[in-house]
Order: sequence, then structure tokens, then C-alpha cells
Amino acid sequence: MVYLNKMQHGITFTLLSILCMLCVGCSGSTLPKYDPDKGLNDKHKAIINLTVKDDVVRIAKFDENYNNPNVKPIEHTMFGTGHLKNAFYTIDPGIYYISYVKTTVDSYNYSTIYSTTLPGLTAEGRVVYGAFEVKAGDIAFLGVLNSYLTSSRENNEAGLFFVEADLEYAKKQMLKSKKYKPLIDKLHKIQFYPRSSRIYRDKNGKYKLSYD
Repeated sequence: MVYLNKMQHGITFTLLSILCMLCVGCSGSTLPKYDPDKGLNDKHKAIINLTVKDDVVRIAKFDENYNNPNVKPIEHTMFGTGHLKNAFYTIDPGIYYISYVKTTVDSYNYSTIYSTTLPGLTAEGRVVYGAFEVKAGDIAFLGVLNSYLTSSRENNEAGLFFVEADLEYAKKQMLKSKKYKPLIDKLHKIQFYPRSSRIYRDKNGKYKLSYD
């Protein structure tokens, strides 16, 4: 079961968003934006097209020492916009999992904040919210990340997070900007692994994502 913190108050959504950014922005760096003028000169990096609709989302890079309490995962913080057109980032290759989400729901004269409280990965390597993998040299398309963190869904264990992944729509948006046109032919969709997927080590000692 997913546990959610709820706080109701009478301040405006704008103020909530500002406070949210102040409190959470320092926890993990933001993903560096892809610079089309420089291109992807580092073959050990990747480009990802990803955005979020919730107020704040943190993604953590998987580390084989994730069970060690003294090892803090590398996290990146993203703030919600929902726009894919310019949402290209340079990212290190590897497996990433959602480690935290906070969203605000407005209702009449008050707002409610919902946030995740469980770790994004269990001790057994099970994904709690969602995960994906990027490889070196990738120009990857994941899409728009969204959640069900609302009062009517708070006890729903299935499909808590999902992606709106319309690759053709994203390409049409890219055509509107000359600087992103060189990426279109190489842009490809990568898989989003939902809740209960797992990270495991194969017979060659490499970590991989699986649905089972």
C-alpha cells in the first residue's frame, strides 16, 4: 500500500509551489538541459526527452550499493511543466527509478498536498513507483510522467504512476524548432517500468530491469 502525507490549508497554489521549490529544490541537482549548440560530444552521455506534470519529481540513479545506508543515491530533481518541446536533458547512462513525488490538488478555497513517503526501491530491488533505463549515446524519449496522487486514488496500488508517451506528437513539436531537428531521426522510445518491476543481476553480472 502507498502511504501519503496530506496537508490542507487556505493559501494559494502559487505560494504552495514556491514553498515546494524552496523545500525540495536543494535535495538533488536538477537535470542539465541539453545544449543543441554543443550537441552530444561525450559518447559516455545520453539525451532524454522527459517532463513531469506533478509539482516535484526526483529520480535516483541505481547503485549496486543501494542497500547500504551509508551510500546516498545520486538524485535529480525536476519541476512540473508538462511540455515536451524543450524538455531535452543530458543524462548519465544507467537505470533510474522515481524516488519522490509531490503534487498539489486545488479544490475551492484550499489546496491539498500529496507526497510519497516510501523509498523508490525496496531492499529486494522492487520498483515502488516507476523506473527506466538509458544507454550511452541514446537519444531517448520517455514522455510525460504523471501520477495518481489524489484523494480518490490514494489507496490504489495498481498503476500509481504512468507516462503519456506519444512519440509522433513529440517529433511534430520538435519540428517547430530548428535546433532540435537533428535529433528527430535518432529519437526512440524507451520503456517505462511500473510499480512492482524489479532490478536484478543477470548471469553476466549486469543489472537489468524486468517486469516480473
